[in-house]
Amino acid sequence: MGASTGLAPDAHPFLGCSLPNSIFIVDDNSDVRAGIRRQLELSGFDVCGEAHDGIDALDKLSRVRPDLIILDMSMPRMNGVDAARELKHICPNVPVILYTAFADIFRRKKPFPEGVSEVVALLFSENHTGCIVAPRSFHTSSNLFGDT
Repeated sequence: MGASTGLAPDAHPFLGCSLPNSIFIVDDNSDVRAGIRRQLELSGFDVCGEAHDGIDALDKLSRVRPDLIILDMSMPRMNGVDAARELKHICPNVPVILYTAFADIFRRKKPFPEGVSEVVALLFSENHTGCIVAPRSFHTSSNLFGDT
């Protein structure tokens, strides 16, 4: 069973799906990965793996099957958009959340790029830990994985 977020059962990002048991994080910044991991684990989620870019993710996700993949849009070697497109072939039933500081631009460009289930914003707190902020259409709170 997935972690409880305090959201109404029909208010999470993937209506009709259960909350994820395992989440895979992809970001080239190890501090951001650590901050996201910390927020997810404090919220009761299991982080089953991490990758430092899209190519590393493709390699690792050929062996690991998470319930959800969250990845940064801007990374070296293979960015998040290209990685999501390729991940759709490796893990076709696993939702992918792309995070970026430019989420508003992407949200206006529906449909999202191939393989991307949702686009959310990544904000930073005063201590520079990442915090993923979902659009209000996801749920009643603006913050998906922790307090800002």
